[in-house]
Amino acid sequence: MIYQQALQAYRAGDVNGAARMLGNCIQQGQATANELRLASRIAYQQTQYAAAHSIMRMLASKDKLTVNDLIAKAHIELELADLANAKKTVALIDPDTCTIDQLSHVSGVYEQTGDLKKAASLLEPHILCNASPNTEVVEQLLGQWLAMGQGAMGLELITSLTAPTAKSIWLATHFHDDKSVTQFIKRHFDKAESKEDKIWLGFALGRAYERDKQYDDAWHCLQFANRLKATTFNEDDLARPYKTLEHYQALGSTLHSEPATSSPMRMIFVVGAPRSGTTLLARMLGQLDGAKYIGEQPFIGRIAPVLLAGKISAQRARDYYLDHIRQRHEQHTKIVIDDHPYNFLYIEAIKLMFSNAIIVGLDRNRFDLMMANYKTCFDDKAEPLSYDLNKLSDYLELIDNRLNHNDVIRVKYEQLVTSPRQALAKALRYLGTSYDAKIEHFYNDKSAILTASTAQARKPLNSDSIGYKDRYPMAFTDFLKRSSD
Repeated sequence: MIYQQALQAYRAGDVNGAARMLGNCIQQGQATANELRLASRIAYQQTQYAAAHSIMRMLASKDKLTVNDLIAKAHIELELADLANAKKTVALIDPDTCTIDQLSHVSGVYEQTGDLKKAASLLEPHILCNASPNTEVVEQLLGQWLAMGQGAMGLELITSLTAPTAKSIWLATHFHDDKSVTQFIKRHFDKAESKEDKIWLGFALGRAYERDKQYDDAWHCLQFANRLKATTFNEDDLARPYKTLEHYQALGSTLHSEPATSSPMRMIFVVGAPRSGTTLLARMLGQLDGAKYIGEQPFIGRIAPVLLAGKISAQRARDYYLDHIRQRHEQHTKIVIDDHPYNFLYIEAIKLMFSNAIIVGLDRNRFDLMMANYKTCFDDKAEPLSYDLNKLSDYLELIDNRLNHNDVIRVKYEQLVTSPRQALAKALRYLGTSYDAKIEHFYNDKSAILTASTAQARKPLNSDSIGYKDRYPMAFTDFLKRSSD
């Protein structure tokens, strides 16, 4: 009876009311298995992850956990940064008993724990042995292959499908310079009907033409795709990046808190505008002895705003961060590298949490940086300003000003890829270590890359991404005119 009332309230949008009803049942020790399932789901949605996990344990003592229960439990454990138990939980699931939707979720859990090989192995039998595989799962698998640098497999798969999606074509053609790939993309682009398909294929074709050094064709495709993508954002979307930057800069300037005690590890935060080279630099620094690159972690972005609002101490914020990354590095790690680019929003908070942290900010030629963003089709609502060169230029100026902070060591991208020893001299001096030639062999690291730089960061240092003004002179002329106005 209570379950039906709570479920009705939940579906009607009265989540708090449903939570109260279920909470009373749990306190009285009378909750049924379904009531516990719903209570755990609500707690998870309200970001009360510890409570959701506790309720899930109650459920396990009352009833056998179903596949969906185990998937839900693993997602809760991921939010608690308990990667080891999340993997143990999904390991209890027999893939042969799963629907494709369930298998996709299980694969996603392995992906978030960093085990992309296992994640992909769950999906491959369904995709490779099915004449009409689930399109969303195809895109999921292609993303995993892309992160692992297995581009050839993606292209082989996508050309075998009768009707590949536009996004799957965009994913599968990242690593290829064969002109036949360009023609393959163009055939699908010419047949595209929906706005979304035209966007994905426009970016894919623009990238392919650039690889073929057909820059006029590339520019026309990129303009077309960006103009279409720009129409998917409203005024609030476009205002949000400016408001966010202004908000946290203001909070940082008035922050007053006791610094946290010294961290057992040295932290390096690599920050910068999107597509500025943060992944490349972080993977290079990850080659230092005792260093561990942990990727773009969201945890500074979760806890720093709470610290900046004065709701917790720097010590608690620091402990929260360290707790949440503890399973992403080994016990003997001396240096941890986090390259979430938008951590530049929280410079003041980071320095209170980690007084000896090194914050490294990328400095890249403005037009090259603009074009690197303009060529990228970000997922969903991410980077709304990147699809208009004028808006993008203004926003990058603000980011650059933010990075001119006393606590940020600037590294020039152009020098990094041509003279890395000189580019990193100051950062390594602050770190108290010397240059190691292993830094230049970062591309031998076969670990997954879950950022837009997955292709570039697997190549030896090169200057391929320098000098866009010579490839796109029309766009550069417009940029110069805009800059002088």
